[in-house]
Amino acid sequence: MTFSKLLFKNVKQHLNESVAYLLACAIAIMIYFSFNVMTHAPHLVTLIAEPAQLLGVFAFAKVVICLLVLTFMAAANTVLLQQRRQELTLLKVLGSSRFSIASLFFLEQILFGGVALLLGVGLGLLLTRLFTLILLRFMQVTQVAPQFLFSWTALGQTVGIFCCFFLLMGLYDVLLIQRQPLRLRPDTNAADTTRWFTWPFALIGVVLTALGFGMAQKFFQTIQFYNRFFNTNSGLLVILASILGFVVLGLALIYRWSLPLLVRQLRRHQRWAYQGLRPVMLVNLRRDLHENAMALWVITLTIASTLVILGSIAMGREILQRSLDNTSPTAITVADDAFPAVQRTLKQEGIHVEADHVATFKLVPSAFQLQSFLRLHPMIETLPLTVISLSDYRQAQQFQPTLPRLQLTTGEGVILKQEANYFTLPLQTVTQTVHLKDPQVPQVKLVGISGQFAFGTLRYVSSGLVVADQTFAQLRDEGAVRYHALAFTQTQHSLTVSRQLLKQFDNRLIYFKATKNKLKRQAQRTTGAYTLPVLTARYPTQVSDQMGYGLLIYVCLFLSCVFMLVSGGMMLLKQLGNSSQLQQQYRLLTKIGLASVDLKKMIRWQVGFLFELPVLFGSCCAYFALHILSVLLFGTSLKLALFIAGGYVVVYGGFSHITTQLIWQRVTKKESRSDSFN
Repeated sequence: MTFSKLLFKNVKQHLNESVAYLLACAIAIMIYFSFNVMTHAPHLVTLIAEPAQLLGVFAFAKVVICLLVLTFMAAANTVLLQQRRQELTLLKVLGSSRFSIASLFFLEQILFGGVALLLGVGLGLLLTRLFTLILLRFMQVTQVAPQFLFSWTALGQTVGIFCCFFLLMGLYDVLLIQRQPLRLRPDTNAADTTRWFTWPFALIGVVLTALGFGMAQKFFQTIQFYNRFFNTNSGLLVILASILGFVVLGLALIYRWSLPLLVRQLRRHQRWAYQGLRPVMLVNLRRDLHENAMALWVITLTIASTLVILGSIAMGREILQRSLDNTSPTAITVADDAFPAVQRTLKQEGIHVEADHVATFKLVPSAFQLQSFLRLHPMIETLPLTVISLSDYRQAQQFQPTLPRLQLTTGEGVILKQEANYFTLPLQTVTQTVHLKDPQVPQVKLVGISGQFAFGTLRYVSSGLVVADQTFAQLRDEGAVRYHALAFTQTQHSLTVSRQLLKQFDNRLIYFKATKNKLKRQAQRTTGAYTLPVLTARYPTQVSDQMGYGLLIYVCLFLSCVFMLVSGGMMLLKQLGNSSQLQQQYRLLTKIGLASVDLKKMIRWQVGFLFELPVLFGSCCAYFALHILSVLLFGTSLKLALFIAGGYVVVYGGFSHITTQLIWQRVTKKESRSDSFN
């Protein structure tokens, strides 16, 4: 048989084993090519308000895809060569040199790579416009993308990079063949031995994982206990590092020692194990856990990381919306000095102002302290406070309905602070007052703290203070400034006008200079001056946030798809590598009269357990990580993370079904002369 005939015969014979490898590579190439075309399409870039952000996120996504593909290709080629070790040995016995065998596998790799590259680029050409429309939908861009997107530069880069990858994998196969010992007998499996340290390591893994999950569930309480016990303020970082270390190390010990030991104990339990094919399934499952412990651990951590990233992005949307409502609650907020010019511009552009709310703010030097949940000792703050009257605060409730309702009497006040959820007033001290450097109002009694700012946070130098109208009237007017909060409907025209006004007043600020015991407004910037913006606009910021959020969700979803295909394909190939042992079991069990239906059910349960186990552990890790984030960031939306976790279950379930069918075909396949190498 000539070398070329042997090459094509091997490719045809092992095509079923390489389908997962080809599809995973082709889909990764398709996504990479589509992203590359989007970054090199000038028509698409003009539709995006911030093209630099688009290019940066896509560049990062392409790097991640390349790393995932390289890792998958290296692991997959290692598994495939191990499965064909007997074939390599027979070729060596028949007189083939290692160089000729390595050349054969090198050309196979190049041939498979060429097929994957053609398939991936072809799918990319067909689906790039669809992916672009989905991107514009996620970013809420109304303009329609061009009918056909293509870039020769993107095509050249994609083909060049992945050709280098497949050449590198071909050389990697050559290196493995040159260094791999060639034996006709497979290596003996020592996974069924139990050593003296198995029980301690198995128990330590369970304890560490449970301890990490428990600390995550009681996160704030754990930090407070640590800070009080060690009399320190470093509890946040220490507890976070401890939770991460406990869970990562605990999962590694669980996969390596705890689960195989559990399966071994179940196998010894007569009333549970000795029913049907359960003993055989438990033996196979213990062997698979022993051989795939590291791969299952890595896949679990990656699934958890992916779910945490997507869940944090989902929580980030809620936080961004809340931050936008707390920063720019109305369409335009403008200082009194610039109000006539803004009013004139809006009138000329035909924009109807639906409401004009006016509020006065006074900057007053102050000193107060707050007790943080995350710190043992109180934090003293001496920055100036921006004071607003209760009547103006209630006026803001008309367009900020989430503002808490306040009831204040003369001499009482409520602190406004962005990190309000982390702080509480020191209840057992006499420092429940704000000391103001004002002769008329030397101090104000604190009765509460809030994280929501009337008229937006940008109207405050640092923290804010709401006081009764009588107290506000007694404060000096040297540091006073008036703001107009204008409300009008968001349209494309009003968005354009808002951007023009924002650009017009971009560099204009209001300056305040501290002199002895008061703050005085300055005409120009001086050293140590405090500043407030003249104008802020809501709609441009809102559109920018929506576009950035949509871009992140879009890229993360595609990267999740790549990872699911890569990890699922890796597990599929590893399971196919054990089909020879299952084939021997099948022949032996059929001789003693067991039905094929029971054998197939055993394989389905065994394969499904290995595929869904990382999803289960990864989802648990992601839940507790997102719980910590929800505590720290006060976001409650976990819908997207749960949706992605469901997607993992479905995709891995599909891989499990495909793997079961492929293994069953190989197990029930009758031996023939054409299978002599296997």
